[in-house]
Amino acid sequence: YVIFTKSPVAVIEGNYSIIFSDYNNQHWRTAPIDAGARCGAIVSALESLPDGVIRPGTVRCVQWRDYHSITAQDEPILRSPNPFYGIKTTLTFPENPGALKPLQIDRFLDGRRPTLYATNTSSSAAASVGVFVYADGFSGEAVEYFTDKCIDVAVTLAEAASYHFLTGLTPIESRLLARCLGDADGSWDSFSAADRVLGANYSWDFGDAVNPHVVRLVDLTAEPLTDLCNGSANSVRDEGNSSTCRYGDGLASSRQRPPGFLAPLFFDPADGQFKLLTRPALDYGPTTQFAVFATSATAQLVSGHARVLTESQPYSDTVLTTNSSSAYSDFLGNVDCETSAAKEQGALSGCVEKADLVFFVDPSLSAAAFRSNPKYLNLYRVQRTYVARPSQSDISAGVYLPHHNLNKIQLDKAITSEWTASDSARVYLFITRDLAAGSSSQLGFQYVSECSNRGNCIAEEGRCDCFTGFTAAACSFLHSVVT
Repeated sequence: YVIFTKSPVAVIEGNYSIIFSDYNNQHWRTAPIDAGARCGAIVSALESLPDGVIRPGTVRCVQWRDYHSITAQDEPILRSPNPFYGIKTTLTFPENPGALKPLQIDRFLDGRRPTLYATNTSSSAAASVGVFVYADGFSGEAVEYFTDKCIDVAVTLAEAASYHFLTGLTPIESRLLARCLGDADGSWDSFSAADRVLGANYSWDFGDAVNPHVVRLVDLTAEPLTDLCNGSANSVRDEGNSSTCRYGDGLASSRQRPPGFLAPLFFDPADGQFKLLTRPALDYGPTTQFAVFATSATAQLVSGHARVLTESQPYSDTVLTTNSSSAYSDFLGNVDCETSAAKEQGALSGCVEKADLVFFVDPSLSAAAFRSNPKYLNLYRVQRTYVARPSQSDISAGVYLPHHNLNKIQLDKAITSEWTASDSARVYLFITRDLAAGSSSQLGFQYVSECSNRGNCIAEEGRCDCFTGFTAAACSFLHSVVT
């Protein structure tokens, strides 16, 4: 999160609280935190929450004390010149699994009076304090959809002029990866190619801008070093005193590796490359190896005629969709199921409605797409779709006319890209039904659930009835004497 003003001379003072929401959507409020607090104080406030909701020694933290001078390497959306001044804090909660809501920063600890404010400025606009909260491609999940590990495949990342791609593959690894990726469009009746590996035949789809593959890449480095540390090793990256630690320090053995990140990709037969629609190679060396985890879920472009735009304020949780072509002159860019039925107005398949999983990328592989696409892919849960009138500021600036209807999609977390009318960003559904099998059943493994998936919840008594061999309040331990 970032706490900022728009004044270069303003001093942010006062205090705030962080509201942490656990997997069950229970909200936990920290004690007041000073405006200029460093990682140690912030982590202490979080790990002091009652009932052991966050285990001490597990929260990771790194800060940038001069947000105005932060580099593009460390910030998903960075305008030039950067108009914001303040402090950025990055936190992770590796032992609090599940689909956690974004942190909330409460700036009003005294009723309606803000307790976080700016001084040393005469401008009321500059004196206002703002907050950005966003997840940069590393969010908890309750259901694991990427369960198919590509056996005997290790890849590295490389950069081309306008895209990143997978490399470091031997010929047999390329075929093993192709077999592992398998279907891309939810139909085994058609495929891009067939081949043979390890004595068995297989068929697979290359993937494309309509149906890209989506994979999870997991760093295979043994005990990787990081400056996102716990305890006294918390770092300030822009003060030149970064400490480093092993990623797994203080964590349970099952969480010793980084969580990995998602990447949409397709295979280009013209040059034999697996091309990514995101930019993760910016953070890794050319020799860093990754395991690949595939999914049976399907990524589907909703419409090639609906352009995605982001709002004027960065890190909004809402995007707009507009018509991007002349093929359908009466099309307004709406992709919601209420007003735009599947396969109407150029929609390829499906439509967007509440609770859908979606993501957004520009699939064109242009230089502009490379700059605007996220470094790491977020999957978003749709909260609502609706139509709104333009804001007065956008009308005054000539961005929209007063009578324009704006088609909007509100999401469960902030967008980490900026797209304008000159970009070709699109909406993709991440369909978690088994389309290839013609089934409506849901894919994935329920990774986080009551009683650790090892017992039944007796809600009336507030306890878990553990399966044979498991013990502890949440059935989280295997009893060593049971066989």
